[in-house]
Amino acid sequence: MRGGPILPVLVGCLALGALEARASTLSVTPFLGVSAVFDDNILATSSQRVGDWAAGFSPGIVGDYRSTHFGAAVRYSVNGEVFPNEPSLNTPLARQTGSLGLSYDLNHRLSLQASGGYTQSLYSGDILISAVETGRRRTDGYSAQFGVMQKMRMDTLSLNYGFSGVNARDLGSGQAQSLTLDWTHRLGQRTSFSLSGGPRYSDTDRRTTATVSAGVHRQLGKGGLSLTYSNGYTLLPSFGTTGNAKTQSVGASLDLRAGRSFRMSVSPGYSESVALQTKIRVFHSAVGAAYEMARWLYLQGSYNYTFQKMDFGDEFPRNIFSVGFTLTLPRKQFLAVLP
Repeated sequence: MRGGPILPVLVGCLALGALEARASTLSVTPFLGVSAVFDDNILATSSQRVGDWAAGFSPGIVGDYRSTHFGAAVRYSVNGEVFPNEPSLNTPLARQTGSLGLSYDLNHRLSLQASGGYTQSLYSGDILISAVETGRRRTDGYSAQFGVMQKMRMDTLSLNYGFSGVNARDLGSGQAQSLTLDWTHRLGQRTSFSLSGGPRYSDTDRRTTATVSAGVHRQLGKGGLSLTYSNGYTLLPSFGTTGNAKTQSVGASLDLRAGRSFRMSVSPGYSESVALQTKIRVFHSAVGAAYEMARWLYLQGSYNYTFQKMDFGDEFPRNIFSVGFTLTLPRKQFLAVLP
């Protein structure tokens, strides 16, 4: 994995935060999730559909650091699965994901930002922007970006450089770099519009292409509604290499709250990707709900549906049901004072 200038920027942001933080706060929150999951296509394929129940466990930790001008947020979690009827598929590392976000305020309107993330999963649909499934095989995805953001009265502008990569076992790997200009405009107190675009360079086939995306967000009385559209090229594993796939996608997200204890979300989406003269269509939808039984205990349930179809007739649906509990251990908060 080539880090380019990202690592020095991340280190630089941390150094700036350390130098200016005379008094700061650090909070650490560990959590543990346990669930029962039914997946009617655990191999994510059309040729050998196998369904089974699984017991899932998800330990993780969330950290947050804040000072006058500097902020940092980190999160890491791992997901394990135990299949009673398919013990050969048991694994403590079905998924793992980590993320880091850094920001430094030069003044009340101008800030520097950097972020990075890594995801490993047995299902490529968890990683690929197009949500295409390539069967049950280990897939790694990583990304990082840094930029500068300027806030104005009704608008926010940011310029970002980023890189990303995908590595799918037996299918190949690839990387891409991008430079994007992001613009967000507030249409009122509750509504905003965003537009993003710029060049993208693929290290795999040495091509430069353009990407564009747009979105509308509406803040509701108890929740929010978002609509998104994107058009460009994304990384898609294929036999021997991971190259460019022309991808268009639309999506929506609805979040609702009922009181202080209940939350629900619905997020349907559709994408079309063209790679190696083959069009792949994916429709996916997720419904989730969480109820706060206590300050440290949540009851959660979800349903995920995916339908994938290729031009030559290969198609399959996939349904995943999950119900379980998440235990959030008491948050540890510290006051850090530098000499």
